[in-house]
Amino acid sequence: MKRVLFLIDDLNCGGAEKSLINLLRNLSSQKYFIDIFLIVNKGEYIKEVPSNVNIKTIINTNIKNKKIANIVIKIKLKLFRFYLYRFNNISSYKKLVKNIYDVEIAFLEGMSTKIIANSKNLKSIKIAWVHTDLSKNHWYEKVYKNNNEERNSYKRFNKIIAVSEDAKKGFKKILGNDFNLNTINNIIDSYDILRKSNEYKVTIDCFTICTVGNLKSVKGYERLIKVHAKLIKNGFYHKLIIIGEGSERLKLEKLISKLDVCNSIELKGQIENPYPYIKNSNLYVCSSFTEGFPLSVAEAIILEKPIVATKCTGTNELLGNGEYGIIIKNSEEGLYEGISRIINNQYLMHEYEAKTKKRAEMFDKLKIIEQLESVLD
Repeated sequence: MKRVLFLIDDLNCGGAEKSLINLLRNLSSQKYFIDIFLIVNKGEYIKEVPSNVNIKTIINTNIKNKKIANIVIKIKLKLFRFYLYRFNNISSYKKLVKNIYDVEIAFLEGMSTKIIANSKNLKSIKIAWVHTDLSKNHWYEKVYKNNNEERNSYKRFNKIIAVSEDAKKGFKKILGNDFNLNTINNIIDSYDILRKSNEYKVTIDCFTICTVGNLKSVKGYERLIKVHAKLIKNGFYHKLIIIGEGSERLKLEKLISKLDVCNSIELKGQIENPYPYIKNSNLYVCSSFTEGFPLSVAEAIILEKPIVATKCTGTNELLGNGEYGIIIKNSEEGLYEGISRIINNQYLMHEYEAKTKKRAEMFDKLKIIEQLESVLD
């Protein structure tokens, strides 16, 4: 059996984190002995880690008071990130990881990548996952001093996996062409999504738009709310359901109140199973400024929803450059145009429902698992 290490920041609800859970569920426990290291011991997906996978953490606290514990963890994380930024050689790698692995995987850009890059285990295969378009969402300054230091970090990996062709192109644009780059899409468990979509009933009493993601600026929810208010004002009555949690909640709540659309928008927060909401909505919208592989868009395809998505990394590939969904300009104007185009056009809505049904055939889980295992082996 191969000993495999996965390192990721945490298991908060997000596309990369969810794709890791799907990957862990599908890797053979007969072939791989797996440890997952979390830089911070937190996240809704922790309870979904398969029982055969060992969870280890770097930053933790025994403080029972949740509020105080969160403050302590934030301070520790800030100090840890500064340490990674300040020192290129991670002298404490052996203290952090301790065990020897056959395969060491940095499953997220930034901290996880820099730690694995400085592994002293010369015999291991080192793999880095890229979940975003670095040419549009490059945040190296939080961990690296400059592009060259980040580039040197990635040079220490045997293989780099991009989750989409656009993510691959973005990586090359920023860090160069001389890397061993492969593209492997995230695993999507279609059967599980369809099963969960029927677990409970959701009542929809008017045209309803659904979107799922972390409440952070990159998801574009501020502009989506503004577009929603403008559509309501112009007679396109509908409801907007936003599922997810994050640092932008208070800001979005204030905007919703300011625009006087409290009765037509629901911030549902984090929902363990959002699929009944997606299934029973009329339209799925991706308003992101940038993505890597927009997992929620893939899930909406599986649930045969018509989709309006901003033009960004991953959406072009998933929607076949507009064949299987409406791809719009990455702007408020684009969102308004795309949503208004479909909201009162039943024919167009049903046309895209049929198209997403056909597109769902692209998610061949067994093929992706085969690709992943060939990389690990």
